[in-house]
Amino acid sequence: SESFRGKVVLLDFWATWCAPCLREIPHLTAAYKQYQAQGLEIVGISLDQEGAAQKLAAFTRERQMTWPQIYDGKFWKAELAELY
Repeated sequence: SESFRGKVVLLDFWATWCAPCLREIPHLTAAYKQYQAQGLEIVGISLDQEGAAQKLAAFTRERQMTWPQIYDGKFWKAELAELY
C-alpha cells in the first residue's frame, strides 16, 4: 500500500488459537504504541478458520490491536500465508 511507503512494516501471521501468538501480543502492542509515530506499521494476517470474523474483531479490540488485520477464513491456506 502507498500508505506504507518509507515505513517499517511488520507482517504478523497469527491466530486466536495460537498460544505463542497470544504471548506475543502484549509485546507487539507495546512496540506499536512506542514506535508507530516513528514509522512502524504492523499488519496482522489472521490464520483463523472460516466463520471467525466476529470473534477476531472482538479479540483484537479487547487486546488493543489497533493495526490493520487481514482475515480470509482460509486457515493455513490463507492467501497471504501461501504468498509468504
